[in-house]
Amino acid sequence: MITIGGLLGAITTAAKAVAGALSNQRKDQHPLEAWAEALPSRGRWKLALNRPLPEYPVPPGVEYVSSEAVEAWLRDLGAVDYERTTVRLFLRGRGHREVHVVVVRTKILERRPPIRDTWACSPPQGDETATLLLFDLDQDEPTAWEGRLNGSRELVGTEPYFDTHRLYLHDDETKEYRVEATTQTNLVHWQLEVDYLVGKQRRQTLTVHPPGGGWFKTTGGDLRDFTDHWWAGPALLGRHAAIRPASYNEQGDPY
Repeated sequence: MITIGGLLGAITTAAKAVAGALSNQRKDQHPLEAWAEALPSRGRWKLALNRPLPEYPVPPGVEYVSSEAVEAWLRDLGAVDYERTTVRLFLRGRGHREVHVVVVRTKILERRPPIRDTWACSPPQGDETATLLLFDLDQDEPTAWEGRLNGSRELVGTEPYFDTHRLYLHDDETKEYRVEATTQTNLVHWQLEVDYLVGKQRRQTLTVHPPGGGWFKTTGGDLRDFTDHWWAGPALLGRHAAIRPASYNEQGDPY
């Protein structure tokens, strides 16, 4: 016969077991979680492709094709960002101990000659968001600088961002950065790395890959060196063409 006291004792024992398991699980989990998400282009992008551009496959009966759809098609063909890659970086503390994020940096994996076959653009416009970290991929060791959008990108301060800013994350506390990495000269393969400390432990490094894995790719190069230039935009998308050859001004620049 089960007594009330026996039942309460069993419940208490089970509760302690669950609490202990959860505590051990939290001890085993990584103290810092980091991930990157693509920043929605909202139809504004510059891409480069290392092949001639095929005809855009507009489905029968479709009278309007969005710039976002053209971008997705180009990326499926292997297009990479031209001059600038922008991502949202999220850092989250895990467990009961405070995490000190020491620095966020880019690691250059490879540099190649820039893509020169096809350039495509949908007119960019300025926008906003979380703390902006700027990286120059043409430097030997790119360093994070705080940026500000004021028509163009402006550097904030006279020292790299993490030389003057400290970030401490507690359990389930999340910090978001907007990361922009640029190159003018090369096709660069790169990744993000985060150095952090927990208590008096030695510095540790966490690697952040782009959505889908692999590494980030950004190409530079002179715009006039491309074989073909293409243009897309809301006023140009529709019944006749989703993307058209660019026109050129007197200086030879595409528009």
